[in-house]
Amino acid sequence: MADDVVRGKEFPKKLRVEMTDAELKKKGKEAGRLKTKLDEVKVKQKAAKDQFKEELEDVRSRLDAVLADLDAGGDERNVKCVEEKDFKRNVVRTIRLDTNEVAETRAMSPEERQEMIASVNGGEARVTDAKPKKASRKKDEALGDEV
Repeated sequence: MADDVVRGKEFPKKLRVEMTDAELKKKGKEAGRLKTKLDEVKVKQKAAKDQFKEELEDVRSRLDAVLADLDAGGDERNVKCVEEKDFKRNVVRTIRLDTNEVAETRAMSPEERQEMIASVNGGEARVTDAKPKKASRKKDEALGDEV
């Protein structure tokens, strides 16, 4: 070595080195194992993502319902009710027992009109079962039904 060159301390530095055939084979096997592991992790990631997606949808749905209740100023609850059949007007009313308000009024169905007959017996309202009257033979023949 020349007198004007001074060599310093030895230290490691990463530099490119050509691999031997044995090292190439070893790296190839490692790459295969790592690729398999990567695929497994991706499957787990997708499952976790799907789980969180379902959880997020559930929370969003519940939040939307709560916000709708807040916006409406009330929510849907089970309230004890009773049906009141008004045969004179052919309507059925649903009465809330907590407030005695009419919650719903609907037309009485033909079956309700035919199955139940309201009668007054001794000042007390009584509802009795009644069988529908059999249609006359002429009416059945007019409709094309066999008698």
